[in-house]
Amino acid sequence: MKKNPKMVAVLLVALASGVACADYFWDQGFKDGAWRTDFISDLAGTPLSPLTYDSHCLFPELLCGNSPLVGESTSAGTSTGMPGDRYWVVSINNEPAFENFIGGSMAVAGVPGQAHPLPQSGPMWTYYPESFTVLVDTEVGEDFPRAHLIVRHSGPTNSHDEKGAGGIPFVSVGAQANRGNGVALGALNNPFRPHNVRFTAKLFDWRTSDDSVMWAFMYAIAAWPDEAGNTIQRGVFLTLKHMGEASDYSAPDNPGHAFDWNWPIRESFFYPGVDWGFIDSEDLNSGPAAWHCGFTLPAMTEKLKDYRFNVDLQKLFECASHRGLFRTPMPDSGELPIKGVHWAVEMSGADAHLWMAVHDMEMSGFKINAGLNDAWFNPDTDGQGFFITVFPDLGSASLAWFTYDTELPPDDTQASLGDPGHRWLTATGPILDNQVLMDIEMTTGGLFDTPTDIQRTDPPGSDGTIKLIFTSCNSGTVEYDIPSINRQGTVPIQRVAGDNIALCEQLSTHHDVP
Repeated sequence: MKKNPKMVAVLLVALASGVACADYFWDQGFKDGAWRTDFISDLAGTPLSPLTYDSHCLFPELLCGNSPLVGESTSAGTSTGMPGDRYWVVSINNEPAFENFIGGSMAVAGVPGQAHPLPQSGPMWTYYPESFTVLVDTEVGEDFPRAHLIVRHSGPTNSHDEKGAGGIPFVSVGAQANRGNGVALGALNNPFRPHNVRFTAKLFDWRTSDDSVMWAFMYAIAAWPDEAGNTIQRGVFLTLKHMGEASDYSAPDNPGHAFDWNWPIRESFFYPGVDWGFIDSEDLNSGPAAWHCGFTLPAMTEKLKDYRFNVDLQKLFECASHRGLFRTPMPDSGELPIKGVHWAVEMSGADAHLWMAVHDMEMSGFKINAGLNDAWFNPDTDGQGFFITVFPDLGSASLAWFTYDTELPPDDTQASLGDPGHRWLTATGPILDNQVLMDIEMTTGGLFDTPTDIQRTDPPGSDGTIKLIFTSCNSGTVEYDIPSINRQGTVPIQRVAGDNIALCEQLSTHHDVP
């Protein structure tokens, strides 16, 4: 692969408003867009706060780095104002290209190129020496933000030359544990925690040349122990678009590319490195059946077109493991934290550029589905229970609760049918992932199998609410709040019979892209 040092990476991140959450992305749907760069200190990489180099490499047989630990000015960049503890994280580097091949795997020979200043303004295609430009997205006719990622080689010289001939500018934006997104985004090996990533991507522009190579990625990071019990970060780069000779990472006769990567800078979320696997999206189900990932993605063939993606990280990591892309195979049991999900562009070569934007990024886990349709109960209150029905096409669910009054009726109370203390109530509401928030409805004025005028709860919700939450295909909770009896509580529920569990488990991990 030919190399050229004259490149600039450009990041544009757009802004709006949003809220934080625990699991999932802190900013589901990318509504807020607040971001800052990887290193938390504004002075990281300067003589006042040198980066911390760890000579104890994750993969000791590979080079770790041999560059100074101070850079120019500052590595800190941010959206308008300094975000608090919730933000999207930006990673930028311009490492030397394809040097130090050892044992068929590439070693990083320098400190991350993040020690470059980040000016806060400037035209998108204007070249700023030593800079990565950050701008606000202002797409005409749109009311949502996009995160714009651009790498570009535009001139005969630039001051990235000190990074070594043939630098590879790389820029990414994403959600990362302990960098603005809590302690985890979700988990593998637990279908009821988030592990599906949905997003929309658009290639605004690209230009290739004879010696250019470029990629648009989504990458995700998890972690699990090696044979010695040491927990190591494992990641998958999923190529959404690649151009140029030798830009393929996988093929029908090639499972993908394994890449052991030292990143010995303690201030970076990549520290101390990652056991990476690379797969091209068009090869997710190519080759032998044992390589198949079990889902497909659209091919980004056109400029200025929105492509909607749904990536099942459980299937993706399992697939990379089955293809032998990790040093230690992924365990098939035990919850594994998802530490990061990011989008990136990268290139090498002259007179070329690549511009991708992403928006509406969100994570999801277990989904309520029709396999939950059943009779449910709490064994501690046998004789009471629930009928639950899910309507997937309507995006809603209903519940009928068969129970008793709060006090026993007097002994002389008579009922023509059934027990005088029998009570039943119904509730409906919209589905959101693994829960449904329902309004309780009471009906009065009826007679057995006789047309009558029925009175219903008015206004809706005034008789109370129920939050129905499923934690597995055979367990859930009914959280109730009924003001008329001043009762609040939680009822653990399980199925009366397990016939539909297999169907539920099948449907819970299947997600159609809207």
